Amino acid sequence: MLRSGRSYGNKGRAHFASALLGAGRALCVVLCLLLAVSSLSADRAKASKEATEQAVREYLSQHPEVVGEIVHQYLADHPELVMEAMRRYQVREEKKKAQLASEAIATSGMDLYNDPVTPAAGASGHAVQVVEFFDYRCPFCRRVDPVIWKLLDENRNLRVVFKELPILGDESVLAAKASLASYRQGAYLKFHEALMSQSGHLTSETVTGIAGQLGLDLQKFNEDMKSAEISATIESNRKLAESLQIEATPSFVIGGELVPGALNADDLRAKIAKAQAQP
Repeated sequence: MLRSGRSYGNKGRAHFASALLGAGRALCVVLCLLLAVSSLSADRAKASKEATEQAVREYLSQHPEVVGEIVHQYLADHPELVMEAMRRYQVREEKKKAQLASEAIATSGMDLYNDPVTPAAGASGHAVQVVEFFDYRCPFCRRVDPVIWKLLDENRNLRVVFKELPILGDESVLAAKASLASYRQGAYLKFHEALMSQSGHLTSETVTGIAGQLGLDLQKFNEDMKSAEISATIESNRKLAESLQIEATPSFVIGGELVPGALNADDLRAKIAKAQAQP
């Protein structure tokens, strides 16, 4: 019976294998047909999609107001998209300004650092240079001024260039002209500090009084304030600031980098150290 059983099993397996082979052939045929149909359906779907997109484009071109309505409604439903778009725009603009400033700094060496009519304090030669654009009526400039002098005392290899940038009205212009006039008599740094310590209005009486206290030749002082050369220096500073993308005071150029705002001592010190470490 065991042998008989084996004989029956062999025949069953043979029949099963034959049936399986036939089914496999049938399945291959079905798969080929499905692939053909699928390919045909994909082509038709693609053609249908292209036709639909073309129809939509034509309709919108003939009815542009529909686009506005759709966009308006979508933004009304998703206001967060407006904020995200604004954020991305601001980031892009900041990067653009930084790039323009960097390019302008690289090509403005003489005007920035070695203009003979621009006052400076500190070391000379191969010193680390900080250029400050400021306005005497700017409260942030007054706040950062003691920090500048503190760093000059600490770092004997530091040079600060003072760029008068009067952007806060007529009193600012008057103070800038007076300060530059004092520079012609070798009293700029003392005059500069006297103006920075003023808390009231900056008037003709104010600047003349400071000049008198410092023992300046008042006739020459007043004549120099009205000179075309001093006006030209201020205008040159304005144009330089514009090319550097400077929009407010105080702003600094440190180590080839534009640094806006009234930084504290630690932040300025770090920027200077970074510039000092550059080759």
